[in-house]
Amino acid sequence: MFFCFLLNFLGEMRLLIKILLLIFFTFLKQLTFAQVCTGTLGNPVIGAGTDFGRGEAPIGNAIPNNTNYKYTDGLPNDGEYTIAKTNANVFRGAWWKGFGDHTNYEDGYVMIVNANYEKGIFYQTDVNNLCPNVTYEFSAYILNLLTFDGIDPNVRFTIKNNGVIIQDVKTENIPEESAAKWVKYGTSFITPPDVGTITLTMTNENPGGLGNDLALDDITFRPCGPTLTPLIANTTLNAKLCEHETAEIDLNVNVTAGYTNPVYQWQIKNGNDWIDLPGETNTKTTIKFVNAVEGTYMYHLLVAEQGNIASANCRIVSDPLTITVMTSPKAIASSNGPVCIGTDIQLNVNDGNSFTWTGPNNFTSTEQNPIIRNTTVDMSGDYTVTATNANGCASSSTVNVQVKKIEPKINASQTNICKGSSVNLEASGGTTYSWLPTDGLSDPSSAKTTASPDQTTTYTVTISNGICAETAQVTVNVVDKVQPSTNISSTTICKGSSVSLEASGGTTYSWLPTDGLSDPNSANTTASPNETTTYTVTISNGICSETAQVTVNVVDKVQPSTNISSTTICKGSGVNLEASGGTTYAWLPTDGLSDPNSAKTTASPDKTTTYTVTISNGSCSETAQVTVNVVDKVQPSTNISSTTICKGSSVSLEASGGTTYSWLPNDGLSDPNSANTTASPDQTTTYIVTISNGICSETAQVTVNVVDKVQPSTNISSTTICKGSGVNLEASGGTTYAWLPTDGLSDPNSAKTTASPDKTTTYTVTISNGSCSETAQVTVNVVDKVQPSTNISSTTICKGSSVSLEASGGTTYSWLPTDGLSDPSSAKTTASPNETTTYTVTISNGICSETAQVTLNVDDKVVPSTNISTTTICKGSSVSLEASGGTTYSWLPIDGLSDPSSAKTTASPDKTTTYTITISNGSCFETAQVTVNVVDKVQPSTNISSVTVCQGNSVILEASGGTTYSWMPTDGLSDPSSAKTTASPDETTTYTVTISNGICSETAQVTVNVNKNATADAGEDQIILNGQSTTLKGKVAGNDVAYYWTPSDYLDDPNKLNPEANPPKDITYTLHARSNSGCISSVDDVFIKVFTEIKIPKSFSPNGDAINDTWDIPVSDAFTNPKVKIINRYGQLVYQSTGKFKPWDGKSDGKDLPSGLYLYSVYFSAGSKPYTGWIMLIR
Repeated sequence: MFFCFLLNFLGEMRLLIKILLLIFFTFLKQLTFAQVCTGTLGNPVIGAGTDFGRGEAPIGNAIPNNTNYKYTDGLPNDGEYTIAKTNANVFRGAWWKGFGDHTNYEDGYVMIVNANYEKGIFYQTDVNNLCPNVTYEFSAYILNLLTFDGIDPNVRFTIKNNGVIIQDVKTENIPEESAAKWVKYGTSFITPPDVGTITLTMTNENPGGLGNDLALDDITFRPCGPTLTPLIANTTLNAKLCEHETAEIDLNVNVTAGYTNPVYQWQIKNGNDWIDLPGETNTKTTIKFVNAVEGTYMYHLLVAEQGNIASANCRIVSDPLTITVMTSPKAIASSNGPVCIGTDIQLNVNDGNSFTWTGPNNFTSTEQNPIIRNTTVDMSGDYTVTATNANGCASSSTVNVQVKKIEPKINASQTNICKGSSVNLEASGGTTYSWLPTDGLSDPSSAKTTASPDQTTTYTVTISNGICAETAQVTVNVVDKVQPSTNISSTTICKGSSVSLEASGGTTYSWLPTDGLSDPNSANTTASPNETTTYTVTISNGICSETAQVTVNVVDKVQPSTNISSTTICKGSGVNLEASGGTTYAWLPTDGLSDPNSAKTTASPDKTTTYTVTISNGSCSETAQVTVNVVDKVQPSTNISSTTICKGSSVSLEASGGTTYSWLPNDGLSDPNSANTTASPDQTTTYIVTISNGICSETAQVTVNVVDKVQPSTNISSTTICKGSGVNLEASGGTTYAWLPTDGLSDPNSAKTTASPDKTTTYTVTISNGSCSETAQVTVNVVDKVQPSTNISSTTICKGSSVSLEASGGTTYSWLPTDGLSDPSSAKTTASPNETTTYTVTISNGICSETAQVTLNVDDKVVPSTNISTTTICKGSSVSLEASGGTTYSWLPIDGLSDPSSAKTTASPDKTTTYTITISNGSCFETAQVTVNVVDKVQPSTNISSVTVCQGNSVILEASGGTTYSWMPTDGLSDPSSAKTTASPDETTTYTVTISNGICSETAQVTVNVNKNATADAGEDQIILNGQSTTLKGKVAGNDVAYYWTPSDYLDDPNKLNPEANPPKDITYTLHARSNSGCISSVDDVFIKVFTEIKIPKSFSPNGDAINDTWDIPVSDAFTNPKVKIINRYGQLVYQSTGKFKPWDGKSDGKDLPSGLYLYSVYFSAGSKPYTGWIMLIR
């Protein structure tokens, strides 16, 4: 409600103010608004004026050199301006109209001005390149922004030459309009002979306040001259002709009076530039076209005073005259030829709107692609088409078509074969051949092939000359081959015997050799050969024949023989049996035999056995016998197997199990040939007794071990030790030892033992060698041990002092070392060492001795030291104080100290202080002093703590509070050692400045936030096929960047960074990157090449005449990785290319392929659909 009230109030007030202002302005001198140029203008003067630029950001950059107003990037207040695309970008209120820039560029900037309360220059510019004595038009477009009846703008234009006014006009009040309306205002002026710097100023003659808001755009300076009227052939501004035509076209420009000495120059447009036509310096010229090239040709005439024609800033330009060379159709005639008699000819032309065909036999047609039915040979020849397009332009093309025929022939070497055999087949009459079925054929694609079918087969051959095809047939009859069979393949008979042979599988039979056969021409015959013979039988069914073989082996009779006929063995023993006279052997029974199927075997029967051996040579066999008699074996036994005796003793030996006995050796035996004997050997002996029953014998052993008597011995017989000590006892002369009593012994069962008895003890040791034993004794006397003592164990003295040492507990004393002792052999002594010493005293009672130790630590005198004697710090700071030379430390006063009892302490006094340190090593002490001077600290200050700039801009940083300054990092700083420096960082940087007064220093920080300018990268140019889509690979960089693509045509989303594009034709997309932070924006283009039509040749003739020798796909060079496959009509791959396409020469694996149709598949890019079709290879 308040806002509505305010608007009503303002509305009433603005009416009153307007009335008052109108009254006021009637008293002012009125200036006449001059007219703009009424003749013809030249091009805008380069470097003069402005359109305020274009960009992606909603707000443009300031123009401080062109205005006295204050710049703002938001809604301008009185006396302020901004540069923006529209006033919507500056948060317009309800009192402003919405508008775009004068030229309707979406990204075009204008200047928006809110008038100051006082008159002032809101725009000015200098122009330095105008010609003298030339009329110029200055103009600008101004728009009243107001939506209500407030103060209107009234703009004064003042033009000065070197500061002298040469033109002064004003617009008068620019009224409000119901809608935004740009109005051109300006004036003409003539430059003086001494033209220098031309200065234009714009002043708003009406005061600011309620209203007086305007927009300014497109400020230009242009030469002005006579009126120019251009014509072609004195009738029109435009002319047309067809591509490839030859013509002459007259151009003329009528020039009114105005220049004293006018000069002329014709120009032609070349891209975005205009270039002179040499020698064309009159108002008329003739343009000649020979074999005109398609395109639009524009011409204009430059007119100027003599001497000024070369300067673009001093001449005028006529409107352009346009000559359009229209496209003629690119007519290319083609056909499906050559064709066969009776088939259709299909004629084709690729371009045009109307058509006229002519050809053999008075053929005519107006169809684009006519068909000629039921062809005959006389229809062969050239067919010509004239194609006319919508422009009325025409072109012609001719195609040659041949009509051909074929006469097939076939022959075969034979037609009846056995299964598994082959026959030669040969066809003729064409250039390519295809046999079906292919089963059993050596080469189904050759005129000559070998047929080996498994069954009777009719082969059909298709014979082609590359255009037409015919068929012929041949039948190959196949009969089954003979399956030969015999009742046996091999047999063996004894010499003089016979065997029946039988063959089957055919109708006739023939056996070879005939020797020994009852009937060599019969399927069944009896064979009785005298020697081994292989018979071959030939079996036939009347067409095919096969052979089979039978071998009859003839062997002699067997002559049996054995090595023994009878033998006797002990039970458990064995005997070798051997037979001979044959090739195989079989022994029975098999009990006790090692190998019953071998000529040689070992017999170990449990009882008497007669063995029968059957001896065979494979056909005949005989038998022989061997008897093996078996008796029981001896069972030997002795009363002992081993015993031990002392040397000089004896032992009884007894054997059993037989009838006779024999002992060896007989040394020390009472009867070596008796079952019972007494042995008294001098040394260890093993006796062997042989026990026999008369047939078999066995042995047994008895060992009698003989050992020497024991010789007892000990290392000592008696000794004395201190109580608690031990002594080593050692016995020898045996293998085992036992000491008694065991009290105090380390090992009572060892030869060596340590004795540590509590009292005097006699030990008895029993020494044994396992058979004999002896004893020995050792007495150990025990006395009490020494108890050592000293008056002190450790003490500390200063170097140069002494201390009394005293030992007790014995009768004699010895101190070591003796250095510094008054009496080293006395229980009491005085010690004065120069260094720390440990004294050892040995105390003895005459038998036992012990030691004691006393350590005297000798300390050096204290040498006090501090790390500093005096220092200066800032108030609030601290300094480390360190003393040395002792073991304990005490600082005074303790004010400001972190640890007054430590060698190292941190001092932080509030004022200058002298600290005294007492240093002690435990015995001595000294003092030292340190003075800490305290001064006031630095108070750091900076002009700003944080600021934001655009990339490439700078900001002044200023620090205070000290005498020296150091900025870090130094990157982007104009002077990093000055209190005041200019920062131009490439990226957001926090600068730290160290401020010092010579003693103290402090730091402060300033952060310069850098908004990166927007950059656009539209990616690499791309190539696609019509109907394909591709992804635009856009990238943007910068801070707070907005982006979009133009044009948006065929994009799925122009506001995506990587949209999908599906253009039907060539197109250039522009990626706009706009900085939302008001920094520099950027654009980048990407070109999408779209192949809308792919033309692939339909035939070629690789015959070496250098005309159409290869099949090529010209458009494939535009693609990075095309893939091409070519197969023949049998589906076989004959050519393949991946990557850059190499034109096909009609070969496969280096060999020429025959004429005919071949199917191609072309993939121009991965994922694209293939282009397929037929190629006619003509040889």
